[in-house]
Amino acid sequence: TVLPTILSRCQSWYISSSPLNIKEVSNVFFSELGLKSKTDTITDPLHLLQQICEIIKGLSSPYMIAEDWKKYELMSLLNLIYVTASQALQFKFRAKYDSKPEYDNFECIAALDASILFRQIDSITANIKRIKLGYTLNEMLVLEKLLASYQG
Repeated sequence: TVLPTILSRCQSWYISSSPLNIKEVSNVFFSELGLKSKTDTITDPLHLLQQICEIIKGLSSPYMIAEDWKKYELMSLLNLIYVTASQALQFKFRAKYDSKPEYDNFECIAALDASILFRQIDSITANIKRIKLGYTLNEMLVLEKLLASYQG
């Protein structure tokens, strides 16, 4: 058996086996955290992913996009960014064995260095734990920091 103190310090990541299935990843991710899935509150997740690509390509400012995203619930956005990072990692791993993995027009996200993607997942998980513990977070600062990490 593994001691609870060790388990509490471990980080688990869910990386889906199917390309950009937001529902599948979010349901597993949120259920592991003991939360309900919140993806239904974002009506057009692909538009938000395109905005992330614009940040990566240097076409948009992460701060302007964070301002635009403040109309969404923070947990929904954290979920979307988590799913995006986990999918990009899945594409990276699959690319080693598959000559032409399908990126669904989000090659820019999948092209990010794996360390950036893992840092995103760690940051999101830490923020969700803070929310679950009842801490009040400055949502704009959380979004700005996450989106700014996409800049090159």
